[in-house]
Amino acid sequence: MFMGLFGEYLLQKGYVDSKQLRTAYGAVEHARPKLGILAMNEGYMTADQVETVHAMQVHEDRRFGDIAMDMGYLAEEQLQALLSLQKTGHAMLGQALMDQKILSMQEFNDAIGSYKREYDLGGDVFEALTKDDVDVTVRFCLQGKRILEHELLTDYVALFARSMIRFVDRFVVLCPAFPEEDDLKVEYLALQLVTQRDSSSMLTAISGDPSSLVALGRAFSGEDITSLDELGKAATEEYLNLVNGLFAVNMSDFGKNFMMQPPLGGCASVLEGMEKELFAVLFRFGDYSLKLLVMDGVSPVLEERLLKD
Repeated sequence: MFMGLFGEYLLQKGYVDSKQLRTAYGAVEHARPKLGILAMNEGYMTADQVETVHAMQVHEDRRFGDIAMDMGYLAEEQLQALLSLQKTGHAMLGQALMDQKILSMQEFNDAIGSYKREYDLGGDVFEALTKDDVDVTVRFCLQGKRILEHELLTDYVALFARSMIRFVDRFVVLCPAFPEEDDLKVEYLALQLVTQRDSSSMLTAISGDPSSLVALGRAFSGEDITSLDELGKAATEEYLNLVNGLFAVNMSDFGKNFMMQPPLGGCASVLEGMEKELFAVLFRFGDYSLKLLVMDGVSPVLEERLLKD
């Protein structure tokens, strides 16, 4: 995730343009294969085993290597060998930019230094960011935002980010400057309530322009989705349902039993009047962006209204 963040920084500061950045991302995608591909290339796992782990990730918010080890597909030393083959993302991005003669090594190192100074990043935090610790990255991106006062919602944003990386785009960027209140003027959003017995519900929603929601649905489903028609909307709603299913499983590990209402699709105006209670976070992937809207403490009256609408 840090690779996307740092790429965004290079873009904003004028080190690269959007075309150069996309080309560099493409080079990284080719040069830094995912762990499952490396495991097959090294003869550690079969294609069926890799697919089994990927299928498990739909139900468990866990890393590929951890699941593969638990299932007996990989030994600890094999996993470490595979991880050693994967260079850190921002280093791979720097190499790609240097190979294309867009930046020199000195310019790239200067950019790293400027980034650390601008955000006052100490060694431990910077190391966690470069190791793609999503929880640390999300809290770094959201610093100064009120949502950090809500641990449950912050954890949910981190889960959503991990899911975007796994199922949509490994170069996704969480934008820290996005305002906390959304004007709710989009024509369509996917919405789902997550409820807990004897407690108020949590509201989750995904909104964005049609092309971005189409891109999300296409990347997640693997289907040839070209418009926000019935199939496109269903894919968006199913993605939200997937994330919330993972969230419910995570919470059950802490003795909290959450249940999901069926996902809904409709006009964003259904959330009018809730702007002050909603938190909004912007995720960018490629040329697209979507908004994650979350709210904890949905009243029974409001819950009934949403389910009715």
